[in-house]
This record gives sequence, C-alpha cells and structure tokens, in this order.
Amino acid sequence: RSASTEELRNILSGKVPDDGIVHPDLTTYTTLIMASEKMGLFDKAWEIFQQMNQMGIKPDKKTYMHMMDVCVLKRDTQKACELMAEAKAHQILPDVDLYNSLMNVLAESRDPSIFQTF
Repeated sequence: RSASTEELRNILSGKVPDDGIVHPDLTTYTTLIMASEKMGLFDKAWEIFQQMNQMGIKPDKKTYMHMMDVCVLKRDTQKACELMAEAKAHQILPDVDLYNSLMNVLAESRDPSIFQTF
C-alpha cells in the first residue's frame, strides 16, 4: 500500500511510525522529492533520492525528471549530467522529456563553458 499524507509528513520529518509498517515505495519517494523541491528543500530532495537508492528502490523517469528540476533550481549541471548517466545505467532510455530536463539545467546554469563539450 502507498503511504497516507500523514505518513508522508512523518517520513519527510524523519519520524518512523510506532508499528513500523510503512514501507515507502517509488511513488512515496517521488512524491517526497517533488514536495521537497516545491518547498525549496533541495538538499532534502537529494537526501531522499539517496535514501531511495540505498533502499534498493529503482528511480523511474518521473523521479529523474523531478531530480533534474532540483538541478535546474540549484543550477547544478554536474549533478544533472550524473543523473542522466545514472538513468541510462538503470536502463531508462533518454527521451525528449529527459533531454529537455537536461537542457533546462544547462540553460539555467548560465555557464558558457558547458557548450565546449558539444
């Protein structure tokens, strides 16, 4: 089962339910990443993404796109490129959506040196 809104709040704040039954799934983690991004908690989004990977939950295209959005807001081209490589390693074929997400990061970085690699 997916976590409730209250369970999501508890997970985001680091609280674990007393019964220990909640097991975050891909949807839970992606929702937490999206919520962190919207609240401007970019480091929290990365922390959640790393925890998800440590729990053995494989990100999907939607999760990678939300993490790219975090990179846009932080203007972090290196992390965005790492995410793209990781997505490919997880057998997620880059499509127009993922490439557009990457291009958004590159455009927002305002760093002309990124174009030296193209």
